[in-house]
Amino acid sequence: MLDFELSDEQVALRRLAHEFANKDLRPIVRQLDEGKNFNWDIPRKLHELGFLSLFIPEEYGGGSGKVTDAMLLMEEIAAVEPGVCTTMGATWLATAPLLFAGTEEQHKKFFPIIAEQGGLGASGTTEPQAGSDLEAKVLIPGACRTVARKTGKEYVLNGRKCFISNAGVAGIYIIFAVTDAQRPLETSCLFAVEKNTPGLSFGKVEDKMGLRSSWTGDLIIEDMKLTEINRIGPEGMGYQIHLARLANARGPVSAQAVGIARGAYEIALRYAKERVQGGKRIIEHQAMIQKLAEMAIQIEAARLMVWRACWVNANLLPPNRLYTAMSKVFATDMAVRVAVEAIQVLGGYGYMKDYLVEKSLRDAKVLQIYEGPNEICRETVMEVLAED
Repeated sequence: MLDFELSDEQVALRRLAHEFANKDLRPIVRQLDEGKNFNWDIPRKLHELGFLSLFIPEEYGGGSGKVTDAMLLMEEIAAVEPGVCTTMGATWLATAPLLFAGTEEQHKKFFPIIAEQGGLGASGTTEPQAGSDLEAKVLIPGACRTVARKTGKEYVLNGRKCFISNAGVAGIYIIFAVTDAQRPLETSCLFAVEKNTPGLSFGKVEDKMGLRSSWTGDLIIEDMKLTEINRIGPEGMGYQIHLARLANARGPVSAQAVGIARGAYEIALRYAKERVQGGKRIIEHQAMIQKLAEMAIQIEAARLMVWRACWVNANLLPPNRLYTAMSKVFATDMAVRVAVEAIQVLGGYGYMKDYLVEKSLRDAKVLQIYEGPNEICRETVMEVLAED
């Protein structure tokens, strides 16, 4: 028998996220959307609530949470300010490789940066010349140009990463590199790096279309010297660990999409109840009834896909690539459609920034692109199904 009831702890967690989103974020949404300065009060509050360290084990100061907890946080916060979800989600993404393949020594060294100090995390994978190439089934030779040359007991890294969430504001960075650019699959590695490591610097902050409260920029890596304590897992396992963390991350990103769609729908529904045309509220017009009902149906369908994907990854190992890829495609495409329809419900007002519904479309669009473009996710779906 399926059970969709949340535990008492999950209900409390969702309520906590709802209160944070509405009390702390809603009053400053327009200010955050300007994207002029990084608001450090937000990560401080996320740390205080225990959201940043959700997945870190309790013995290291974290919450020992599951991906089903993450999906609840994502939807509630994204319904108000999804850029904060990206800041939080990027931190989770950075902890995942350490959870999957890190040693006890690495846990003691890196987890306190987030769990005790309230630091953010970031992951450097995408490069100026290679994005989806690094997520293809077979790594393309030469695609990854961030190279870790081994000299004795040290690695010397050089390269550049782009479009990195939390670049420059994170305290810990997980960097994807190869020891041989022509043999990337066999020589892929992930390295955990602290912000103040010599050789690591940051490029300009990107001026983005949406999710403007989150920081996005380049990582510049020049003769950065690391030791084996920085390498997560054995040499040659970086790609496999990367795929596992992507599978785990796509569930929360899908929940972020559900939250954005829900926020847009709630604006449209309120407006439809108040706006009068033809002598009656527009929610009483048949065309509007059909539109709003379809939006609600699509949101609920996506939510159920997300819950299934997250439940599987919370209860089964290794992380399941199929359901998270499916939910990511469906939920993020749905969020864009619902945002467009919400703007249409408001008509001319929907095009104006005062109503914030146009922001939903700007925020939703990148979810079809990051954590694996939806085209790549569709390929993942067929790769898995073809194996059966």
